[in-house]
Amino acid sequence: MRYKTLVARHATPLKKAGVLKTVSDIAALLDNPLFGYPKGKKVERCALQSAANIRETMYHALCVHITDAGVTLPPLEPQFYLSKINGEIKEEYVKEVERIKSHVIGQIGDSDEACKDLVAVLEMFPGCCGWDSIKKSMLVAKLNSLLVPAGFFPVRPDYSKIEKVSAQTLKPPVHVVRIAIFDDEIDSIAKTALAMAGWERVEIVPLHYRRL
Repeated sequence: MRYKTLVARHATPLKKAGVLKTVSDIAALLDNPLFGYPKGKKVERCALQSAANIRETMYHALCVHITDAGVTLPPLEPQFYLSKINGEIKEEYVKEVERIKSHVIGQIGDSDEACKDLVAVLEMFPGCCGWDSIKKSMLVAKLNSLLVPAGFFPVRPDYSKIEKVSAQTLKPPVHVVRIAIFDDEIDSIAKTALAMAGWERVEIVPLHYRRL
């Protein structure tokens, strides 16, 4: 989606809440192709996950502010959760899960629900038999991958506990200026640009040297 469109649609309540500039800046970052998802037939998982992580941080920063304005939250981008659970599934991982399942279920049958639930979790995350570990973020991602397609509301962070990112308290320059953020690491550019969001009379210009 175009986040600038969301901001334009709700400009009045955002301005009333005093977050219009901050939200506009974050929306511009999310709409910037520099922070988009890598394209191509053979996109490495780490590159996709890195882009999703950067965008998810920006997205939740946006949601923190628009929640205060009473604006409806935009939908989660599918890659926020898919990138965390669509890892490489090797045959050896699947076989190891089957071995564990056979050992457990062969003994308990239907007598122990807790054991059955844990086996079911292993079946959902066979990558944990390799280098992956099962984390809360992966469990939430799996839940969202089931909830969202079914038309239910996703699990979101508690936005009331997330620190607001805004440079509104910084003294604005006398005239409108453009500040370029130039770096060879996209995540570093993203962090700096996000920290500057909301700075009055400042236009943020992210630049990546590989794209010049």
